[in-house]
Amino acid sequence: MKIALIRREYITHLDGVNRFIALLAEGLIKLGHDPFIVSLCNGVKDEVKRWFKEAHGLDNEIPIYTLRQKCGSSWLGVALDWWQRGTKLLREKSAEVAIVNGAAKVCYVVEANSSWIKPILICSPELENLDASHSV
Repeated sequence: MKIALIRREYITHLDGVNRFIALLAEGLIKLGHDPFIVSLCNGVKDEVKRWFKEAHGLDNEIPIYTLRQKCGSSWLGVALDWWQRGTKLLREKSAEVAIVNGAAKVCYVVEANSSWIKPILICSPELENLDASHSV
């Protein structure tokens, strides 16, 4: 499964969110999935994939895509970049599931009278009891 792990800000921060994303991506590879990371910006680091692998002590280089090279913008500019560039990139990379900042819960809903499985992204604990009749 192609899984996008989304870091809304810098992928080059050495923090808990990026560490979690790194370890989650490594585990998903070991389970046979095809994860990739999408970040707003990379903090102007060249060869970010190699840096990310070494900084987090990973066995594999994880594909990393950024919406822009330099960070810093208004929140409106950030939102527009994610809406326009982010959605385009997720479509181009054929993401089947997107996990935002590695902290959202992903559920699978089986449509009634069908064997089709529809992945949905749960971003809020209040939405955990959704059924197939709800859309996200």
